[in-house]
Amino acid sequence: MTKEVTGRVFYFFMHTDVTNKEINAVVKNPTITETIRLNRLCWFGHVQRMEENNVPKKVLYMNSETMRLRGRPRNRWQDEVRVEGEGM
Repeated sequence: MTKEVTGRVFYFFMHTDVTNKEINAVVKNPTITETIRLNRLCWFGHVQRMEENNVPKKVLYMNSETMRLRGRPRNRWQDEVRVEGEGM
């Protein structure tokens, strides 16, 4: 039964001029950037709930003493998480 239904839907989309945006609006799947943003925030929350002596939490808050390159500073993972957290 489901194979027949999906086959009809697939045939309809293949033989009509439907854009990707229209298909995504019908299916309501999140975009890849939204998926990456949500996974990044989930991982940050997971690390935040860890104990202080766990390695991922130590690495997240460690301060490397290396010199940064000239020019515009590259975005760090923490900077991206901070911006995404403010946007919510």
